[in-house]
Amino acid sequence: MDLDQLFYRLKSRNSSIDKKELLEKAYYEELSKYLKSGQYDNFKNLFNASIDFNLFIDVRKIPNRFEIISQLLISCIEQISAGYQTSSLGEIVDILRFCNEYNLFDKEISISEKKTLEIRKKDKLFLANLNDLFGKISNSFILFVYKVIPRDLYRYFMNMPSEYFPDRDGLI
Repeated sequence: MDLDQLFYRLKSRNSSIDKKELLEKAYYEELSKYLKSGQYDNFKNLFNASIDFNLFIDVRKIPNRFEIISQLLISCIEQISAGYQTSSLGEIVDILRFCNEYNLFDKEISISEKKTLEIRKKDKLFLANLNDLFGKISNSFILFVYKVIPRDLYRYFMNMPSEYFPDRDGLI
């Protein structure tokens, strides 16, 4: 669907205050759809147009955003490991940069995660590299890079057969 058509459809839903919750739900679903399909310009346009619909975007309401981001990153890893498409390394950085820009990693931080953050924040080189690559970073971003990405990579390589390692024990 064309973005202009989507705006028209959403504006027609916005005609009634009673429909505000439905509009908001549809808005978040569309943001999720654009994120999942890698249509970052459409995501950005829709995100920025929320003011036209009198909506405040709470990224925590975007359905399945962490799963979607992880899948986008794993897709890049698949391209690198199976197809030797090293340009996908840059795509990983672009995805993370985009998600950081729109604060898509925002979440409640648990007590154990706070302790992890205290330790990670002592690593000045780690933080300097993240800042150089991604600009201003949040605690949630640090946790995603430190905990989620390595976990996803581990799961990917443990579950995907490789011609170099016929069994997953060969990876270890």
